[in-house]
Amino acid sequence: MIRRKSCTYLVVVLFVGINLFSSLGLSHGSFNQSSEQIESLAERGYFYGYCAYDPSGQHLQGPVTFDTPYNIVSLGPGICPNFLSCADVDTMGNWYGIDYAGGLYLIEFDGTMTFIAPTIGMQGLSYNTETDNWFGCSGSILWSVDVTTGASTIICDFGPSLFLCDIAFDYDNTLYGIGYDGEEFFLCILNYTTGEATEIGPLNLYLFFDAAYDRNNGVLYINGKGNNDPNAFYTCDIFTGECILVDYFEGDMDVDGIMVPYTLPFLIAEFAWTPTNPGAGETILFNASMSYDSYGYITLYEWDWDNDGVFEESQSRPTTTYSWENPGDYTVTLRITDNIGDTAVKTKILHIINHPPLTPIIYGPTNGRVNIGYPFSLNPVTDPEGDSMYVKWEWGDGNNTEWLGPYASGQTISETYGWTHPGVNEIRAKLKDAYGAESNWSDPHVMTIVDNSPPDSPDITGPVKGKPGTNYLYVFETVDPEGDDVYYMIDWGDETNSSWLGPYNSGVQKSAGHRWNQKGTYVIKIKAKDIWGSESDWKTLSVTIPFSHGIPVSSFFDWLFTHFPHAFPILRHLLSNSGKEYF
Repeated sequence: MIRRKSCTYLVVVLFVGINLFSSLGLSHGSFNQSSEQIESLAERGYFYGYCAYDPSGQHLQGPVTFDTPYNIVSLGPGICPNFLSCADVDTMGNWYGIDYAGGLYLIEFDGTMTFIAPTIGMQGLSYNTETDNWFGCSGSILWSVDVTTGASTIICDFGPSLFLCDIAFDYDNTLYGIGYDGEEFFLCILNYTTGEATEIGPLNLYLFFDAAYDRNNGVLYINGKGNNDPNAFYTCDIFTGECILVDYFEGDMDVDGIMVPYTLPFLIAEFAWTPTNPGAGETILFNASMSYDSYGYITLYEWDWDNDGVFEESQSRPTTTYSWENPGDYTVTLRITDNIGDTAVKTKILHIINHPPLTPIIYGPTNGRVNIGYPFSLNPVTDPEGDSMYVKWEWGDGNNTEWLGPYASGQTISETYGWTHPGVNEIRAKLKDAYGAESNWSDPHVMTIVDNSPPDSPDITGPVKGKPGTNYLYVFETVDPEGDDVYYMIDWGDETNSSWLGPYNSGVQKSAGHRWNQKGTYVIKIKAKDIWGSESDWKTLSVTIPFSHGIPVSSFFDWLFTHFPHAFPILRHLLSNSGKEYF
């Protein structure tokens, strides 16, 4: 639940039974503190807030100070008619607060509270040291607040899904927000230029009261409570949002409108890098020349590259280079030292980008037939960091592959696929590297698939009888139903074949010759296939080798004597005169 700080928390000014500690020795009566006074306050680490109610039965209302949550000291009986919801202090030590009724107050370090002007009831108030402007929040809206008149102007609206409970600028003027989404409180970074809120992580608190940023020490403090816990003071990890208990407030004290005094440092460590979004293995230039020393000069720049507390690099110049081989988040710390030995540090998180592989291009056929596999390949794609890659294919018919691989960077990637139904299919492919960075999908490669029927069984004609060793010519022909070019294969029946002949136009006669060297009967077989690989059935032709053209002698004489019975004496006479004996 959101703890809405309203007039229901109002109590009268009572100092009953509370142990007030000795004065802090603050300079009262002067609201604009001197820089020496403010510096002293900041060095002593005191926090300031408005105490509203002590659930243990001890009542107190007015400004308080504490060095620990269990050591609360009243500054004086300052009166706020309604609950003070938020407060902060500017570089001059001016302490402002706003209550939920919309009253803007000037709070002095002697406990005096002076009403300045009505404004809008806000949950958060914070000062931007760079622009010298005050910002406030209510609901999802960020306001610019004029602390001299109370006038408020809308800067941006972060949208209905974000309820801002408080805001706090750090010294670099990064604006942090405490959001609530109806279920939990969480830390976020607010970009008031774009109106975008980036969630960091949950606070893991049951109730949230207030937030304050210690600009000198770089610590975000949270006032709230966990389940069944007393009111407590926490530090908040600005990288995760996790709240770590400092201590419980004295007597379960209800303290709000907390702020931390600070001083403008004279020695500032600062650095930047180029490129701003570096990749793995890329050389990065770090530049600390924006660091400055108001009273001297910087003599030493030291760099901790791996967040181990050891500064691996030390030099007198403000620039250096470094690189990381693997993508990820890396903590970089700069420490500077000036000519009198003073030091300052700056820590930043550097994100090494894992660049995805380039978008692949598909190569392969654009037309085909059903039930035939076709090869497709990607252009040799290299990963920017040289990482191995995986590929995923979408075949356009509802069938997709899982991630296939890995493949070496620069390798040609190929895959074969066939479609079982005709249609127009858009093939796409994408790559991802070993760290999970994915390329864009490739442009579609259009593949048109049509039905395919095999050619008719071919006709073959030619001699069916012959002599051994003689070459005979055979003519063959077939028709493909789709008019595709065709190939022929002839099995000559003697354990030899022609292999695939062609391609030839459909319906055009072709010929091939063959000789058989042995007597016998041979069965010629012939079949055809189209350019898509669909084959016809076999067709056959029987051939006998050898064949004799003479008439048998016995058959001739039977015919002769049957038709010419008186021819035998004449034949014998003729043959005897030849000098040879036949009968």
